Amino acid sequence: MLNFHLSRKPRDVGLITSPGKLKSFTMALAAQNTEMAQLIQLHGIADMQPWKAEPFTKLIGSIASQQLSIKAAHTIFSRVLKRFSDNQNTLVPEKIAQARTEDLRACGLSNAKSRYCIGIANAVVDSDINLNTLNKKSADDALNELILLKGVGKWTAEMFLIFAIGHKDIFAVDDLGLQKGVQFLLQRDSLPDKKIMLGYAEQWQPYRSIASWYLWRLVESNNIKNI
Repeated sequence: MLNFHLSRKPRDVGLITSPGKLKSFTMALAAQNTEMAQLIQLHGIADMQPWKAEPFTKLIGSIASQQLSIKAAHTIFSRVLKRFSDNQNTLVPEKIAQARTEDLRACGLSNAKSRYCIGIANAVVDSDINLNTLNKKSADDALNELILLKGVGKWTAEMFLIFAIGHKDIFAVDDLGLQKGVQFLLQRDSLPDKKIMLGYAEQWQPYRSIASWYLWRLVESNNIKNI
């Protein structure tokens, strides 16, 4: 049983960098919002582990997984890892930067995704972007830097900031799962627009990344009748 008390004073003390911080932020979210408290009670602490992510590997994985089923994405990315990683299952930017498009296509990536991965690898090797220092920047600054990379759109950048960097207050208004979650909570017949999404999510600040995880579970688990 998770224990928390309602409060109107959320605390903002940094990134999600450990299990302890994740639990602390989750309890703070539950304490300030009754809807989230019920979802947290139902699903437990979120299964998020950004502190374990290696940024370059995570970003290439995000590119590889775009518009694919979970199974297909796992198969293709496993091939990429096998061919371009070190002995710790971490992708090596130099290896991908030196690769040909055909090398990545042989792993199952499309021509466009292969070019994107090589371009991102070159940007890292040439120090045009330092993925390892994005955790020192604001979410907005980090996002604006990421979307300069070809192949990285706003949604991909937002997911990267949540699951690789650990920014705890990201809310991807273009995500269909989040739209469906807010639609249910508002008991609307249609999906909410961006203005409504952002307005409703204000009550979850500064923990909207964690709130997002529970909205995804709400939509996926068919437990919406319990909320």
